Amino acid sequence: MEDVTIYPWLTLRNRTYYLRAPVPADIRKSLGKDQIWKSLGTQDRRQAVEKLRIESAAVKKIFYNERRRQAGLNEPPLEELSEAQIKIVGDIYFAHLLDEDEERWLSGFEGDDFDSAASDLVVQSRHLMDRI
Repeated sequence: MEDVTIYPWLTLRNRTYYLRAPVPADIRKSLGKDQIWKSLGTQDRRQAVEKLRIESAAVKKIFYNERRRQAGLNEPPLEELSEAQIKIVGDIYFAHLLDEDEERWLSGFEGDDFDSAASDLVVQSRHLMDRI
């Protein structure tokens, strides 16, 4: 039976296989093109599929890097934080701690957690009693 697997980025043109990848809408303008074409340099379908995998990864990396560039994630890290930035980071972390604490209170101690905490308290109290 004939292999009917479809490779969406594989295109046959003038008896040569090509990669034809549509550029996602969010990066189309910055890349300046609607599609990326790349000759796979072969007329053999099996070789084309193997080369397609390699070239597809390279194209996906281009998309990934462009999205990072647009998001400003390729910028070098800041040397210093301003007082306002430090306060924002602290506020976010404090809110995270409050959320964790609330989750713990709402779920309560369960089975092994309670036994483990009780065991730790016994060990700590014995250690403190030995000091007296």
